[in-house]
Amino acid sequence: MLTMKRKQPNENDQLDLILDAQEQLDNQTTESLEFFKLSRDVLFQLQQNELKRLTVKYGRNHARVQKLEAKMVQTSNVSKAVDVRLDILKTQAEPLPKDGWRLQGYVFTPSGESLPGFTAMIAVKDEKMELTRSKISEGSLSSTTSENGFYSITITAENLKKILQHALYLIVLDRRNHVIYTSKNRLNPVPGEIDFHDAVIPVAQEPGRPKKLMGKKKRK
Repeated sequence: MLTMKRKQPNENDQLDLILDAQEQLDNQTTESLEFFKLSRDVLFQLQQNELKRLTVKYGRNHARVQKLEAKMVQTSNVSKAVDVRLDILKTQAEPLPKDGWRLQGYVFTPSGESLPGFTAMIAVKDEKMELTRSKISEGSLSSTTSENGFYSITITAENLKKILQHALYLIVLDRRNHVIYTSKNRLNPVPGEIDFHDAVIPVAQEPGRPKKLMGKKKRK
């Protein structure tokens, strides 16, 4: 009796199968988390309305009020974890340019409070070891933090070649464009990779004039 040998997939086929399975899983996870967010928003609104009603009826110190408040805190904590996972999944779903590089992470206070509307930027140090703006368009090297303090900076292979010879650092600017954070260590971009870097911003800044990026002054 003749038997047919089963063809074994080569390494490339195996890798494609694994990557396809991962993509399908990520898509399913994203859909599930998005549905959770919608349900959470409805639930949170109901909880707020009920909390107001119970507070008026029984007062802030009543057991029912305190129990509901504890549940709302629990829901909020779970929601933050969901938002973090969604941010990462959505960014990973965005195609990375060939031989490009992506830096992403969160900007928050030591207590874990997110800082939305801040600017995460990749800056270079010149010969005097002062932070300067890159000759590349700033929009290519910066990202505004989301409601959850998330940022994501994607650099194309062409722009990456222009800055790799420099000392690169992550800086964070507040809403007044003042530098309030500089990474202690240099960034080490690797083409084709995605790196993570969180920035913890002290609530109270050191006294004195805020730092500003060095750059060419506009001619009048």
